[in-house]
Amino acid sequence: MLRSFRVDNFKSLVNCVFEPAGLNLLVGSNNAGKTNLCQALRFLSLTARMPLDEAAAACTAEPWNLLNVYILKDTLTLGASCELPLGNDTLTFTYELTITSEKRRASPPGRGAFNVSSETLRVSGGRFTDTTLLENKDGQVRLLHERRFLRAWNPQAEPQYVETTAPTDATMLFRLYDLETNQRSNLFKRYLGSWRYYNLDPNRLRTNQARPMDFALSDSGANLASVLYSLHNAHPRIEKGYCRPYSC
Repeated sequence: MLRSFRVDNFKSLVNCVFEPAGLNLLVGSNNAGKTNLCQALRFLSLTARMPLDEAAAACTAEPWNLLNVYILKDTLTLGASCELPLGNDTLTFTYELTITSEKRRASPPGRGAFNVSSETLRVSGGRFTDTTLLENKDGQVRLLHERRFLRAWNPQAEPQYVETTAPTDATMLFRLYDLETNQRSNLFKRYLGSWRYYNLDPNRLRTNQARPMDFALSDSGANLASVLYSLHNAHPRIEKGYCRPYSC
């Protein structure tokens, strides 16, 4: 369960903290920041599934305006705290990601519009007490070897952390392999990547172009016909269960 979401310098959101509880309803006047908050949540989720520039383009129609236009600051910070079950334990994760906009400063050739400045994932619960699972500073990365941590670890025989380098065009969370050595990091990655935000467009919902094997509904609903077509052909029982109440 998500306990808190923090965002700073994302469009109109400056030093904002959102603490959801159960079912939440966002109410406010136009331009109050409701959509921006949803897009910020979606953007953080997308960074666990794709490179930063792709995540920005998928998140908003104007990725070049991702940062607040009135603040002369070239970094965007996003963070989340959540509780997730693993076996008999309830783990508390804290994740913070700071991204640099290269358009706001002189950048080396070949760098994308957005790059990772810092990234930290920490966990508490079970045998972990505010333990750093992942730390990334400008592409210099430390990853906790969780299996070594949990067994009788000998620091002279083998290091507790694996150190490596990574390109800064994507988060290290996105680059993680699904291995037992990073079980808890990958648990958080899967949770973060599962967030969805739908802003359904009535006109695009009515398009009738269908592609086979398209099962995931896009955020605008433009591939609804494809999803229904794929369900009808591959999973007709699921299609009937979903569509009967709505007279599809």
